[in-house]
Amino acid sequence: MLRKCIVLHRKRVTWILTIISSSAMIFSFFFITDPKAQIQSIVLTKQRSLLERNNERLVLLNRKYGTLLNLTEFITNSSAEKAMIYSCKSFCGGWGDRLRGITSVYILALLTHRRFMIDMNYPCPIAQALEPNLVNWTYIQHTSPKNRTRLSINTVPSWPATARTIMANTVKSEDFVKQWSAYDEVWISTNSDYMTPALHNPYLSSRTRTLLGRFPLTQVKMQTLFALLFEFL
Repeated sequence: MLRKCIVLHRKRVTWILTIISSSAMIFSFFFITDPKAQIQSIVLTKQRSLLERNNERLVLLNRKYGTLLNLTEFITNSSAEKAMIYSCKSFCGGWGDRLRGITSVYILALLTHRRFMIDMNYPCPIAQALEPNLVNWTYIQHTSPKNRTRLSINTVPSWPATARTIMANTVKSEDFVKQWSAYDEVWISTNSDYMTPALHNPYLSSRTRTLLGRFPLTQVKMQTLFALLFEFL
């Protein structure tokens, strides 16, 4: 009797699964007439949702930081002819290292009133992974690149340490705005934190205060500002 019940139960389950499968096929045949249109609809829905989510984030960020920081200064990319470019054309470390470098160069661009751009194509173009949010950092080559002066700084290699030491001292305690003023473009390849020392550089105290507003100087560091800057970028 037990074996017979088990057999009947199995037959019943098989019968139910067959009905469900058939119903699904019938539903697909009659109601999903254009699979491409369905996929496009899903993609558009996701895009709208992402835009809505970004707007909600911006509102929350404004509530949290609006009374402290000058957010307009952060999200308005300079239209100046002079530019500062985060460059990665070979090994630049992992994704976390690159984000540290990107946000550092972004702050340096703000402090020097330069247009910020990202030229990263290793191991693939950055556009395949990210797209600009509130700051358009898309790299656009100048119409007359041969006539432009360029300063290239690479502090990714750990050895020799000379380039790293010079750059660290420059952003911490020297007037790098004046030093770099002779160059149309400043290309920086780095995975170091230059945000923290640059925002405490005594030569840029006035510009830093314009950016930070009433934000406490004791809290001005990579760990505090990273999440906010990443939202902008």
